[in-house]
Amino acid sequence: MTPALPDIDAPFRHYTLKHRSVAWVSMNVFGSVTYTVRRGLLRGMKRYGGLAFVPQWIGRLLSLEERFWQAVAIDGRTVYDVGSFEGLLALAFSRRASHVVAYEPMPRNRERLHRNLSLNAIRNVTVRPIGVSDGDGTIRLSALDLMPGGTSGDPEVSAGIRTARSFAETEVPVRTLDADIGAEGVPAPDLLKIDIEGMEAAALRGDAATIRATRPAIHLEWHGDTIRQKPTRTRGPIPLLRETYGYPVVHHLESGRTVVPEAAKELYEGHLFAPSATIASPALPR
Repeated sequence: MTPALPDIDAPFRHYTLKHRSVAWVSMNVFGSVTYTVRRGLLRGMKRYGGLAFVPQWIGRLLSLEERFWQAVAIDGRTVYDVGSFEGLLALAFSRRASHVVAYEPMPRNRERLHRNLSLNAIRNVTVRPIGVSDGDGTIRLSALDLMPGGTSGDPEVSAGIRTARSFAETEVPVRTLDADIGAEGVPAPDLLKIDIEGMEAAALRGDAATIRATRPAIHLEWHGDTIRQKPTRTRGPIPLLRETYGYPVVHHLESGRTVVPEAAKELYEGHLFAPSATIASPALPR
């Protein structure tokens, strides 16, 4: 049964006041500080900017998503980080994966990604300075000034961002993963992580040949600017994964449920994971 939700056309609050306050401090007070991370997946690594120098016992415990990445079997495999932001997951992946391919089209984010890789002398991450979509060309991305990790080129999500007092827009190149893999000679993914603020289905469509040929495990997050939009967004990726690409199982990470297209309307936020023959869904206590 679909949960009763008030005002489903109201803007979805991705960022609470606390979240925005922490982001302001992180960006304006500690944005240029280099330090050793003291918690989470990057514990012991160096990072440029942020608040991860705060010990684990002061901050929160590992989130469900972080526990997923801690447990999933990527040792010795090739992982794609589509929507890499400052490379925080790319750094974590680099500890166990044989190769990481990080896609980040925004110059500000990519500069910090390169800096974080350099601080840790990481050599097994390839950075691609483009966005990923279902065609080659350019796209205009919108981002809140305080939340550069929430950059989006999706029309509905971008429209919500542009209602804010302070945002920026940047035109960036985009390419299909199929074309980029063929042209650049990067290895095909064993695991494909996609978090690109509403453009996940387009990225999947642009990776059709690679997905059919190599059958990677796929992890993605979906987005929408209103509560009504968010479950609608799952109706793109789920049929693609289940029907077009033939993945027999798609899990909703937060509930632990196996998801079918007709149940997508019940999902308002979270992450989907389609395991492969070699990378299973880890069992996570909830």
